[in-house]
Formats: sequence, C-alpha cells, structure tokens
Amino acid sequence: MSSAAPHIWQPIAGLPDPAALASPDVRAFTHMWRRQRARMQEFDVLATFQERLARKWSIETGVLERLYDLSRGLTVTLIEQGFHASLVSHKDATMSGDRLVEILEDHRQGLALVMDLIGQTRPFSVGWIKDLHALLTRHQQFTDGITTAGQHIQVPLLRGAYKQHSNNPTRPDGTVHEYCPPEHVASEMDRLIELYHVLPDDLPEVRAAWLHHRFTQIHPFQDGNGRVARALASFEFIRAGLLPLLVDRDDRDGRYLPALEAADQGDLRPLVTFFADCMSRVLLQASAEAEAVTSRKADLAAVLRAGRRKVEARNSQTREGSSNRIAVLAGGLRRHFDALCAQIQREVPDTRANVFVPAADQTHWFRSQLVALARRNNYWLDFSAPRTWIRLRLQTASAQTDIVASLHRLSGAVGGGWVMDAFLQHGAANQGEGDQPELVFLDIDPLLLSFEEPEATQLARVETWLDRLTILATAQWIHFL
Repeated sequence: MSSAAPHIWQPIAGLPDPAALASPDVRAFTHMWRRQRARMQEFDVLATFQERLARKWSIETGVLERLYDLSRGLTVTLIEQGFHASLVSHKDATMSGDRLVEILEDHRQGLALVMDLIGQTRPFSVGWIKDLHALLTRHQQFTDGITTAGQHIQVPLLRGAYKQHSNNPTRPDGTVHEYCPPEHVASEMDRLIELYHVLPDDLPEVRAAWLHHRFTQIHPFQDGNGRVARALASFEFIRAGLLPLLVDRDDRDGRYLPALEAADQGDLRPLVTFFADCMSRVLLQASAEAEAVTSRKADLAAVLRAGRRKVEARNSQTREGSSNRIAVLAGGLRRHFDALCAQIQREVPDTRANVFVPAADQTHWFRSQLVALARRNNYWLDFSAPRTWIRLRLQTASAQTDIVASLHRLSGAVGGGWVMDAFLQHGAANQGEGDQPELVFLDIDPLLLSFEEPEATQLARVETWLDRLTILATAQWIHFL
C-alpha cells in the first residue's frame, strides 16, 4: 500500500478573492446575536453566559491539543461551577486537579487577552501574538522533542519565543508534515500581519479561517500553536460583534483536521464553513441559556415582561411576512425531497419512496421527536408558533425508514429565530400499531434562520444544508438495508 504524499512547506499566501469564500450564515448570525445579547442583558445573564463559554473554550482548546483529557461529566461541572481543583478526581482527568486548573486558568487568561485587544490602542502585531503564546503556555514547562537518533524526549518550552528547531510531525502513515523552518519564521510572521491587514473587514469568517490556517502553516512556536490559532480566530469573530470560536472535541478528527488539510491543499472553504457551523452552535447555546434563565427568574414582573416580548416578536414577524417565508421554505423542502424520492426510485431496486407533506391539522406531528432533537442540539422550541415538516418514506420488503425535516421557531430566543433540523425513524416493514420505530439522529447541525435575511440568500443556505442532509440521511438508510 502506498503512503500519502508528504506535505512540503510553502511560504504563506494571501487570498485573491476573499468574497468568494464568504458564508452568508455569518451575516444572519450577527443580527440574531445582537438581539439575543440585548435579551440576555435584560435578564442580567449575559456575563454568566460569557463566563461559561470562556470556561468551555479554555477546556476544549486543551483537549484538542491532547494536553489532557476530561470526562464529559467533569467538563460540565467545571463549566458550571468554575475551575476548582477540588472538583477534579483522578478517574475523570488525565492529570492532577492542581495542575489542570493552572493550565485552564492560563487558557482563560489568554482568551481574556484576546477580548481586551478589541477597542484598545495596542495594535495587532507579532509582539502581541508572542505575549498571547506566553500567557496560554504560562504553566507549561516542557514539550515533546526528538533527538537526532529519533529518541522522544522532554525539552523546555520557550514561552513567547519562536522555535529554534523544526517541529514537523510524522503522521501515522509515516509521512512528514513540514512547517516553516526556524530560520524563516520571523519573516513569515511579519508577512502574516501584512497580508492579514489586506483582508476585507466585513468577512470575519474568512479572516478567521485564513489567519488560523496561515498561522498553523508557519507553526512559529515549539508548542501551543493550535491554542494560539484558535485564539486568533476567536479574535476575528469577537471583533465582528460575535462570540469566541468554540471547536468541540468531537469535531477534531471528523471536520476540524480535515478542513485544515483541505486548506493545506489550497481550499479554504471547508474551514470557513466549519467555523460558521461552530458559531451557529454557540448561538443555539445562547438561546438555550436565555430561555432557561427566563423560566427560573424569581421576579414575576420580569417573567411577564419576557412573555410580552415573545408575543410582540411573534406578532411582528407575522406582520413582516414570516408566514410567507415559511411557505417559500416549505416549497424548497418539497422540491428537494421530490427530487430525492425520484432518484432513489430510479436507482435503488425494490424500494418504494413517497413524499408526505402535512395537512393543516397535521403540522403538530412529531412533537416528542422534535423535543428529543432540540435537547440533543441544545435549543428550545416554541410549539405555539407555526411550524411545518416534510417526510420521505422509504420502504423495502423488510423495513421502513422515514427521513423527516422540520422547520420550527426557537422559543423566544435569538430574537425570534427559526431553525431547520432533521431526524430519521426506522422500523420493520410489518411492525404493529403499538410498535415505536427507532429514532435516529444525524451528524448534521441545525440550520439557524433569520427572516431578516434576503430570501434568495436564505434559500441558497437552505439548499446547501439540504444537500448535506440528503447525503447523510441516504447513507444512513442504505446502512439499514
């Protein structure tokens, strides 16, 4: 078996057409977060949410680098209660509580430094990046090194100083991934800053992806480069009025690293798209946080005020024609599912395929499935608002599978935003009336929608999301065959 070709280092390059990589999702998210932020400020929970998000960022950025590993349970505890060594047990973490908390606090302070840069007089420069690295690695004394004889050793980490030796990793297949040689790091970092300032200010997702990738191409420090790269990308989103870039550990091998490898080959688009999806998840988390705190609020007047605002927002959206937009989106769903239905019937023998759309008295179907889906993806539904769904039923002699896509409103959150989500149901073809089909979740993020978006832009986003849904759902169905 032949191994993959090694990655040869090349000097970093700018972007000839940044606008061609832009994600319209991010423009929609900016409007939605502005309204959600105001709502969270009203209930005095914005600071709490931002602190929890910073703790999660601090944890996940180290897990991604394999500095340590934490159980999901401990992760939630540290996010909710803060970084305290007494909360850490040996069975939930791969290092002692005291050591872990030191590193987590360094990450938290590094993110704070990023936030402090916004609006300050200090320029974004190589000097600031060195300070950021020194802070993120403040309690990391050593890093891995390899001798000329190939022996793995621990060497002192130069905090805030460029590497003095090559740090090219060897992949599992034996190929070497080359980063910038030490003698070229200083000039490449100067060029990074120069090219960065040429990028359009109004495309934070493109600037973040470019800055993250080009920085990792240089890999200027002996260790800690991934943490610095995600902090730099977070800087771009925060500067644009959004939230830090939060990459979850579950995305490391499936989406994050493959997107970086695609960028190595000259295609930055997967990384831009991935970053936009990460921002969508954080906004859904903000939505859930705001709705949860509203339900717990002790002040009756505040609770009633929140209820009034939800009704006003719903009425406002009706006046602005959101009902018409729902019909347009539902039409897009129908056309997409009709095309998939016809293709499956042509290409997969012995399969019956049918598309179902709800009658007026059927739009309330799938309530329990949608609750489970929303719980999995961390958002709350507004079942009092209009919603719709579409179902593609695939039947063989032995089994029946439903692919269901739903369009529904978020409960009072993200300024009246809507979300498109999907799931599968699978069961035997001859199952009885009382038998429940298996509920199957798909590896696809919900699609956040704002009716402030231009219709054409929104339809294009929906079509892209449906293309991904089609592949994932069809692959899962074929797995059942």
